[in-house]
Amino acid sequence: MDCQAQVLIKGPEGKWLLVESASGRLLVPASRLRESEDFFAAAQRCLLEDVGVSAEIKGISKIVHTSHRKCPKMTVVFVADEAPGSHILGAPQCKTKWCTEEEIKAFSNFVLDQHDSKLVLEAYEHVLPLSLLESQAEGGEKRRRESGSMGLDRSALRQERPLEDQLLEQAGYKKYELEQISVEFCSRCGSSDGEMDKATFAALMNQLGYPERQCDDCFRAFVNVSKSSPNLSLWGLQLGLCTMDPLTPHGDICAQFRCQYIFEFYNVSGTGRLSYPELRRMYVDICEAKGVSVVDQAQLEKRAQENWRVFESPDGILLSAFLTLPPRSGLEVIKDEGDDGEDQMDTGDPVGLKKPAGGARTLQKASSVGSIPPSAMCEEGDEDPLGGSIGFGAREYSIATHFVRVHRSGVVADVMTLWDLAGTEAVSGSTLESILSHSSKPGFDRLPSINAFDKKSKSKEMLSGLRYFEHTLKDDGRGCAKAAFSWGAVDMASVARCFIDLCLKAIDVFASEPRLLEMASPVYVLGDIHGNFRDLSCFEKVLWRMGPVLTPAKFLFLGDYVDRGKHGFEVVAYLLAQKLLTPSKFMLIRGNHEIRVVQESFSYKRECVEKFGEQLGMEVWEATNKVFDVLPLAAVIDKKIFCVHGGIPHPDLCEGLISSINDIPTNLPTPMESNLLAWEVMWNDPIRQDDIDASIEEQLAQNDGFVDNFARGTAHMFSAEALNEFLKKNDLSHVIRAHEMKAAGFQIQQHGRLLTVFSSSLYCGASNEAACVLVDNLKIRTIRLDTT
Repeated sequence: MDCQAQVLIKGPEGKWLLVESASGRLLVPASRLRESEDFFAAAQRCLLEDVGVSAEIKGISKIVHTSHRKCPKMTVVFVADEAPGSHILGAPQCKTKWCTEEEIKAFSNFVLDQHDSKLVLEAYEHVLPLSLLESQAEGGEKRRRESGSMGLDRSALRQERPLEDQLLEQAGYKKYELEQISVEFCSRCGSSDGEMDKATFAALMNQLGYPERQCDDCFRAFVNVSKSSPNLSLWGLQLGLCTMDPLTPHGDICAQFRCQYIFEFYNVSGTGRLSYPELRRMYVDICEAKGVSVVDQAQLEKRAQENWRVFESPDGILLSAFLTLPPRSGLEVIKDEGDDGEDQMDTGDPVGLKKPAGGARTLQKASSVGSIPPSAMCEEGDEDPLGGSIGFGAREYSIATHFVRVHRSGVVADVMTLWDLAGTEAVSGSTLESILSHSSKPGFDRLPSINAFDKKSKSKEMLSGLRYFEHTLKDDGRGCAKAAFSWGAVDMASVARCFIDLCLKAIDVFASEPRLLEMASPVYVLGDIHGNFRDLSCFEKVLWRMGPVLTPAKFLFLGDYVDRGKHGFEVVAYLLAQKLLTPSKFMLIRGNHEIRVVQESFSYKRECVEKFGEQLGMEVWEATNKVFDVLPLAAVIDKKIFCVHGGIPHPDLCEGLISSINDIPTNLPTPMESNLLAWEVMWNDPIRQDDIDASIEEQLAQNDGFVDNFARGTAHMFSAEALNEFLKKNDLSHVIRAHEMKAAGFQIQQHGRLLTVFSSSLYCGASNEAACVLVDNLKIRTIRLDTT
């Protein structure tokens, strides 16, 4: 059910506040319900975030139910009196207009309900009590999703199954996905209150593409984890499919649930303890998924026995022990000894839940039964990081579920879905029947683009606030003027809470990525930003004006996001929001200013305190650095171009091999004390020819082309000879790095094999330009940004 709250807002002068859409229609302000809120909360959010006014909700004007066989809808229309207030986060997203009732009645393009019917504005005096919502709730929705949509029983349900709710939230399973599962369940079991037996479940899983031999094990896992024995409830089916989905990120709650399903899948005996034969079967499945030969039964038995002994549980492995899988067990990384120990491409789920040639998704790599990295999860037909396609069979295209309308300026004006176009000539009836009714296959394919276009996500909320921050707001007579690149009268506590929430989500995403990212061109590479939100906004308008989703290239940022500039917080907020919306498009690595002790010597810590106060500012600062602690440290593009913040490391630390970067611990709060390799890739510099005298030349000759970095007092400088040796050993052609301000925004060095890029103009009062690099079509092209 599609649920939304509309708010009729009446001002002190008897005027009504309306919102003008991109198509010119005048609409009553409205917000769709989020996953964890009721109608009243959605109405309050509409007031504060969407239109940016302070108003008191008096009651309800009406409740409108709209029957639609594809997507029924419920709208609650609230009435509110405006009180003196100020714009806050999100206000600039809505173009508002105050109108008299007479003007509204004269408008031919006024729509009370912007989706289904044109209704006249009802008399303001006919206000129903808010308690009407409670009576509506008593009328019906019994199941979790319906009550969640009604927004009435969510808190009780969250207390009953808090971890499950967190799983759905982290996995991105929202109303659309869950309702599709509900439709399929009801078609097979009669109603949402029914139960699915093993035979019905097997038929469903077979239709999804899972082999029949796995259905019994899947059914047992689904039932046992959801505790819906002896048969499967709708909730159990939703939870299981969410957990199994390869697009569900593996970390935190998701990891905990996925490991429970793996355990129950293999615990055929049902004793609650994995026996040796069951663990051995798991090991065999992993070997098969990794393409490792299991012909040598003696070797297989030996390796399985080694894994069994690691747990030190002769009576069987308990779930609690399995959830804390020993890090060096043989289940952690399976390598093909016939190919120099390099990981082979997976052909399915590491726990035997493989999809056949027609399956919609596959896993790219599986590093552990208990640690399936979300970066290894992709849809069939997606590109792998270095070019080729991933998945079973031939690549298949599909119609995108979202459509965009773009202004001539390049700005996205409106976003619609296929079902929004139902009944228009844009989508034929046969298309709707095929795509939306799911007559040919079950209708709960995940739609990754939903998150990217979800206007109500925290990421979109932050980007909306940053749009407001960026723009000048003229005085409209209501005291709302503000300068560009300022927050004006925004409630900064709201901004901080939104930011901290983004940080918590971003930690899992970055921690799942390898320390050495692998990317395929085209890629835009940006150097130091240093709190220069103005230049970052310029890069956005030039390079990804329509947004990363609609831009073919990827974007790699080389670190140093904070310090020195005024807007380090805004820069980080923007990058994290974009990262969460398009995690495969925006790639961030760590620079030497993404370290607490450095920020304490410069400005970012002070900036947080000045913007948010002592206590909240420290929370924001610490949340930021917890993200920085898990950032990747380097990237390689097309297997040829090494990208890093500082420079190449001393060969004594890694034998000169970039593959050693992946051995650096993920969480690295104090890199100087805990990992010198990480420290050097963040701090090293190329030595300038002017700095080489006889003494330095001798030191370089005796130390593999490296010398102490006398300019910074830490790490090393490296020569052109050291660079050439590094490139040769790793079969690379070039290095792109940041870390140093250059007058033109870039500098090509060391015989054309090293390129320094700096993406913050007018740095610390200097007159330097900002630049970026485009890697595409076998060319490394510099682009200088005109910020005048």
